[in-house]
Amino acid sequence: MRALAVAGRETEALTALIREAGMSVTPSETATEAAHLISEKDFDSIIILSPVRGGSAAELAGYAADTTLSAVILLAPADTVEPKVKRALREKGVFVLETPLKQEVLSSVLQSAAAGAGRFRREKEKLDSKLKEMRALSRAKGLLMSQLNMSEDEAHKFIEREAMNRRMTKAEIAARILRTYQN
Repeated sequence: MRALAVAGRETEALTALIREAGMSVTPSETATEAAHLISEKDFDSIIILSPVRGGSAAELAGYAADTTLSAVILLAPADTVEPKVKRALREKGVFVLETPLKQEVLSSVLQSAAAGAGRFRREKEKLDSKLKEMRALSRAKGLLMSQLNMSEDEAHKFIEREAMNRRMTKAEIAARILRTYQN
């Protein structure tokens, strides 16, 4: 599991804690650098220890939650994050934890958050795959309709029948049709 650790002066300490939890860590000392890393790389978890240099830790946490599939954890001293901001971050799925925090608690939260983010990422990959398959089927039906003058229903039935007869998936038949008629 890969994590991004964002902390001003405490970067080394936070990085060590995350490594002890069994994760590989990319450290960052500023909000600007962290935002750049977030936009370029994929992390299972993003842990932000407030305060951070060059920006607001809460804003960075909100940005990370809005733009990634990562588990986002904001560690902040008690009473430094306004209740309204905490509520808004939690609604975005950010774990907001008050420091100081026991190492065992942080390790447990890191593992739980990363597992949840991993499940979410796998589900997204399944949905992306299904969408890709549906697009291929639609293009294949369109080609059958234009090349062989089939109706949409006939093209659909043709793909289903070919898949059943050849013991292949509809996606495999669609791929064959696309290769045949797009060349």
